[in-house]
Amino acid sequence: MALKYTFRYPNGVPETAQRLVIRGEYHAKGKELLAGRDVASAVAALGGVDTVFGFSLLWEKESRDYIINRFVRYYAAIVFLITTALFTVVIVVWRNLKDKEIKHTD
Repeated sequence: MALKYTFRYPNGVPETAQRLVIRGEYHAKGKELLAGRDVASAVAALGGVDTVFGFSLLWEKESRDYIINRFVRYYAAIVFLITTALFTVVIVVWRNLKDKEIKHTD
């Protein structure tokens, strides 16, 4: 999903640093303005990222905000799951070490 809603801008300009940009769902006028080009080329032809974002030329601000919020929720869920998994592993290892210590003292 991330590849569907992200693009690198500016596209094909080696001397400038590219940045990863998140886009929203295209609206009807945005699909017309896209006209078979890739997103980065369309954004460059329409005046750049700031112009496209400012005038909502290809997608609405709410659509982009929704995608960004979805990415944030996914990120939070992944962090939660990884933290829970690490916590569980630490508890299992700690209990196993504790059991080994008890067996050695008998």
